[in-house]
Amino acid sequence: MRHAVSLFAALALTAPLMAQANISSDTKGAGTYFDFYDPSLFNLLDKTSTSLSFNVGGIGLTVTPVASGSNVKVAANGKGLGVSSGLLDIGDLNGGLLGSGEGLLLTFSQAVTLNSVGLSLWDGGLLPIDKASITTAGQQFSLGNALSDNALGVTTFSMGSASVPGGRFFLLSAEGSLSSFRLAGLKVDAVSAVPEAPTNLLLGLGLAGMVALKLRRSRQN
Repeated sequence: MRHAVSLFAALALTAPLMAQANISSDTKGAGTYFDFYDPSLFNLLDKTSTSLSFNVGGIGLTVTPVASGSNVKVAANGKGLGVSSGLLDIGDLNGGLLGSGEGLLLTFSQAVTLNSVGLSLWDGGLLPIDKASITTAGQQFSLGNALSDNALGVTTFSMGSASVPGGRFFLLSAEGSLSSFRLAGLKVDAVSAVPEAPTNLLLGLGLAGMVALKLRRSRQN
């Protein structure tokens, strides 16, 4: 049984692509931060797993690889998270020859808004090599050129310039044939729970009852 999520299955969870918007580079915003970057562990070999789970501030996150192959796993070391498809794979998120390449499906335990995404090994600048996108709720958001070559650090993309909808599922994909980078961190905010339909109905009936009682008393007076 294959544990890796196929690209088709991941896109089915996030819905078909419908729109695009560029996301500019920026500093980390406020929110709950999932940190996968540790320079002191750069020289260690990747630890691989069919999925990785994290919990920060009561928000759970499961990371699952999205790529072709029968032995696809999440790769983790001090540079961040990527995808490994075998012993000779360096574990980065690599682009594909046609369209999207490898990706990471981010599944949260509750609905969140994505504030920012930090990527390591990012090669931008005037002649950018790396390209990436975030897909959620039927929309694809392209991460714009960071105008910097930050291969030894983390390039952070802020979502503030794009109306990225909240949700539980986000797909980070490497775009373009030359892309190679890792997920270094995420900033999220929990989305306030919206009352379910039965709750709304009860609240509405209660409010209507209070109004009717008030009208009845006013007529009696």
